[in-house]
Amino acid sequence: MSGLHVVSALIGGIAGRFWERRRYNRKIQKLNLTLDTIMHGDLSPDWSPYQEGELSILVSQLELLVKRTAHMVNQLNTEKVTIHDFIADISHQIKTPLTGLLSYLDLLERAETDAAKKEQLADCIYLAERMNELVRTLLELAKLDSGSVHLRIESVPAEEFIRAAEQAALAARPQAEGCFSINIEDGLILRCDRKWFQQALVNVLVNALDYSPAGAPVQITIKQSGGVTLLKVLDHSGGIAEEDLPHIFKRFYRAKSSRKDGFGIGLSMAESIVDLHKGNLRAVNEGDGLAMIFTLPLLPCAEHYESCNLTTS
Repeated sequence: MSGLHVVSALIGGIAGRFWERRRYNRKIQKLNLTLDTIMHGDLSPDWSPYQEGELSILVSQLELLVKRTAHMVNQLNTEKVTIHDFIADISHQIKTPLTGLLSYLDLLERAETDAAKKEQLADCIYLAERMNELVRTLLELAKLDSGSVHLRIESVPAEEFIRAAEQAALAARPQAEGCFSINIEDGLILRCDRKWFQQALVNVLVNALDYSPAGAPVQITIKQSGGVTLLKVLDHSGGIAEEDLPHIFKRFYRAKSSRKDGFGIGLSMAESIVDLHKGNLRAVNEGDGLAMIFTLPLLPCAEHYESCNLTTS
């Protein structure tokens, strides 16, 4: 009988260890799911299943870490909204008198008969218009930085979209001597926010016009492959120095070959807009110019997207 008791105790012990291990594994799996929900943005998970047991100390530290992270995220979001509101208010306060100043300068220029004074007034109008453009751009950057931009993704015929961006770029640079050469696959459809993605493309096209020599067309090529849309803008500017390439999208960065009257904001804004679309914008020297390559997922509403390393040809 004593032998049976020993065997029974041994079996009971093994069964107890088995069920304890199984319970422990289930708790680990549940904790793994909890951590996955945290990684997807849920910073207030249910920690009650882990209040007791061998995982309680570890989980209490995780709970403290998540609470601190949630506090920092809330603080950062509050700061973003505050910064956005501040810049919006400053922009409004500047734009109102600036609009009035432009109106008065325009009237003075029209009424002036002295050629030298008329030229000086024209220069003043030019500078005031540039200041107005800078204020508008900073306000849009503030919207992007604060996360207050919500994309309205729609299906847009690519040719219609490119033609509209072409006209907007030429209107922004009426004195430019450059032109565009467009190559689009028939029937190609873009999935994007028409307003914001067009702003990104126009910024790149204007930059290409600024540096392209007279008579050298800026080439726009767009095609779809491997689940992405590939849009390339190639100018004939001679390219830029290799040491400047990694910094070309930095805000206010100015390469040695930059135009003196540029703000250094347009390409940075374009990159931010493309990032918002879960896409990628990169620059490479190609041939006798600079190629700006947009890689845009066909489903930009997807949660995760990694841009493909497509060739630029």
